[in-house]
Amino acid sequence: MAMTADQRSGQVRTSVRKVRRVEGEQLPFVPYGVLPLLGLCALMLIGMTSCAHSIRTAASEAADAALSEVGADWAEARVDGQWITLEGRPPTPAAAIAAESAVRSAKASTWLGRAEPVTRVRTAFGPALKASEDVPAATPEPEILPDADTPAGDATPAERDAAVEETVTAHSPAWNFRLRSGTLRLAGEIPDRTTRQSILDAANATVSPPDITNVEDRMVVTDQPAPVGYRDMAVRGVRALSRCDSGTATFVDSVFSLNCELPQSAVASVRAIASAGASFGEVGTINLLANEAVSACETSLTDLLGNAQINFSSGSAVINPSSTVLLDQIAEAAGTCPGVLRIEGHTDNTGQVATNVELSRERADAVRAALVRRGVDQDRLIAQGFGSSQPVSNNVTPEGRARNRRIEIKVVRDADD
Repeated sequence: MAMTADQRSGQVRTSVRKVRRVEGEQLPFVPYGVLPLLGLCALMLIGMTSCAHSIRTAASEAADAALSEVGADWAEARVDGQWITLEGRPPTPAAAIAAESAVRSAKASTWLGRAEPVTRVRTAFGPALKASEDVPAATPEPEILPDADTPAGDATPAERDAAVEETVTAHSPAWNFRLRSGTLRLAGEIPDRTTRQSILDAANATVSPPDITNVEDRMVVTDQPAPVGYRDMAVRGVRALSRCDSGTATFVDSVFSLNCELPQSAVASVRAIASAGASFGEVGTINLLANEAVSACETSLTDLLGNAQINFSSGSAVINPSSTVLLDQIAEAAGTCPGVLRIEGHTDNTGQVATNVELSRERADAVRAALVRRGVDQDRLIAQGFGSSQPVSNNVTPEGRARNRRIEIKVVRDADD
């Protein structure tokens, strides 16, 4: 049955509700709104003063303790906000790396246990002492037996010098000792069987698995008179090399040299053995690569080159000016690295293989020249191009090819020879 208009109107009226709003009493902003704001400001002030001071103190103490542990009394840690800046002049590039590595991993006691308060570390070191600044121990002259026909006292200085040169040249056959993967290999020419046996005895005495598991004898006896001091120099090579994780000891043209990878804790003792005065021959390059220093160096360089790339003009070895700041940072890091650094150039697989190898080498050469201009010793830098032979990503996508076009810098290891 249809509803009338009056019935529809009554239904609508019954569905309407009337609401009356009653406003309650509001609290004034002052002081009720100000009090929480003042409390927040007080907390911020406490954090900026006492808490920040405590954090700075903990970071400073942790850094000082870390420097003391590695014997870096030449370095000073300066705390500024979240940064710790290391200053001083390191005695060697390896010492600079060891100091920075120690501070980065420094820990301090907190109510939650030992924690690392040092979050950001930067260095402001002066140049490391060069090898020429070290005063080497005097090298005694080789002992020369007087000629049967000439009394020793009658020889002129020129004749004695000539006799020294002749003796050194005639009776100093070269040898090469190498330690790798637990095998100590002895190779080269040895004057006589007695000297050879002394070297073997010294080498066999160093066998101590897993560091040294066996001795490989490839020495050849030449049946020549051994000059006084020759055997001691050869045994020195065995003694120094046996304390390395890996390395090479050589005696060529009467010059003893050592390349050695070893823990930082063994550096001082090995350097003392290798660099001691010699009664025969002379001490040449003693290159000791501390594992910790190498790791810290390569980590620093990898971080720099991982976060940014050295840019080149397309298809050329001309470095883009946008890479100037990055090259400055790389030069600073390279200056504190130990040993020799190899600059590696890499490309994607676009183009001819030979062309890519040449381009990658030219780009590595360009980076080397840029670092030399920034003060890195040119004798510590070598450049090599690998073309597209060592990709780190796929060459299918533009992004992958861009990652493969790169420069890497690594410490040259004995195993790389």
